[in-house]
Amino acid sequence: MVQYRQVDFSEEIMMSTLTAPPPHVPAILTQTLDEFVKQQIAEQELADEAAYFEKLAEAQRQRKIWDYYEQEVMKALESGEPIPLTPEYWNEFLRQRKERKNLCHVEVCHIEEE
Repeated sequence: MVQYRQVDFSEEIMMSTLTAPPPHVPAILTQTLDEFVKQQIAEQELADEAAYFEKLAEAQRQRKIWDYYEQEVMKALESGEPIPLTPEYWNEFLRQRKERKNLCHVEVCHIEEE
């Protein structure tokens, strides 16, 4: 028979990590997972289960960010012929960026004057 243990994260602990926490977040773990979590908490010198699950959630968030950037890089690589990123290219790129920024600034000033 599989045994489960319910872990409740207190509101006080959650308040330190979330802006609008629920009163508690229950997690039901099998005995095997419970032992694993306890071992991870000890090995990583974490305060409690809440700190462990917070660390897992943050790692997942970071993975999703990395996946997004990886997809964007792949889109860029597949978008056409590569161009050499020479100093001349970067100088022109920065010049155009500055020009666009100045144009936007002029338009905003022009709108404010009307």
